[in-house]
Amino acid sequence: MMISGAKGLRKQWQALIKQNPKKRIRDCAKLLNVSEAELVATGVGKNSVRLSDDWPKLLSQLSSLGVVMALTRNDSVVHERHGIYQAPRLLNNGMALFVNDDIDLRIFLSHWAFGFAVKESNHNREDRYSLQFFDHDGQAVHKIYLTQESDKTAFDQLVDQHAAVEQMQPLEFSLVEEHRYNTSEEKLDIKGFQQAWDELKDTHDFLPLLKEFKIDRQQALQLAGPSRSRELTAASINLLMRHASQAGIEVMVFVASPGVIQIHTGKIKRIITAGDWLNVLDPSFNLHIRESDIYSCWSVAKPSVDGQVTSVECFDHQGKMIVQFFGKRKPGQKENPFWRALVETLPSA
Repeated sequence: MMISGAKGLRKQWQALIKQNPKKRIRDCAKLLNVSEAELVATGVGKNSVRLSDDWPKLLSQLSSLGVVMALTRNDSVVHERHGIYQAPRLLNNGMALFVNDDIDLRIFLSHWAFGFAVKESNHNREDRYSLQFFDHDGQAVHKIYLTQESDKTAFDQLVDQHAAVEQMQPLEFSLVEEHRYNTSEEKLDIKGFQQAWDELKDTHDFLPLLKEFKIDRQQALQLAGPSRSRELTAASINLLMRHASQAGIEVMVFVASPGVIQIHTGKIKRIITAGDWLNVLDPSFNLHIRESDIYSCWSVAKPSVDGQVTSVECFDHQGKMIVQFFGKRKPGQKENPFWRALVETLPSA
């Protein structure tokens, strides 16, 4: 889409917002049959600045912003965490890691295609400033919002330093395909897969295991056998969160976009249901789950050198994992027995 031809799209977007003031940009993009990046790009020269694509350098300078809010989401779950982006680890495989108690991210830079600095104005509150990053198809992969504790001067300097030379260049999109195996059950080596599962030494080896046997994650859970996975009711995630809150059990919550996995580690306290959304509304952590999107939910047991590691994984109607829960644990530590006991109480489907 040509940014120079964005005036009509911007008018359509503004008209939609006028009719639905609470409509999120992701939902507006779907209604207008465009990408979210296209909508943001309509503000270039007005309320948004196109960023250059030197992502490693930009990431290494985020600590100057102070305390910000990191946001990663998919269609069904929104994960928001407050903290400081401390120095990242930049790996040779195109990954960047932020690993600390507050901002804990796994970043896949091959999915970072476009970036913008955005100013959102609202007549009823202060302006909101953010950095927003998008995949090659214009889908949002990560956003960083300033808070009252952020350094606005540092934000302005960062934007000036990383502003793209050509602000009005077209956004050139390409199709981002999610790889799915869709291997029929009769073609799978189920016994070999189950044996390899039992021989796992590290939970990080699970994805390579799926690739080795050419099996999708949800299909793997369906074929793993009752000692390895158990299907739960869709309401189990609500029970899990409320019981973990009441018992004070520290959890790890993983939510992924195509370009980022964002992790919260700690207790979850204030659980609120609002319409279709199940929410955690804590001072430094917010989580929003659209419960009607939970098509299946699984308790999963994986072996490791530290003993069994138990997770709860939720999938949507397309078989995509939308959120994943673990008990708080670090390498070298055994799983919290109270976490495992809690998962065992969840009702089977």
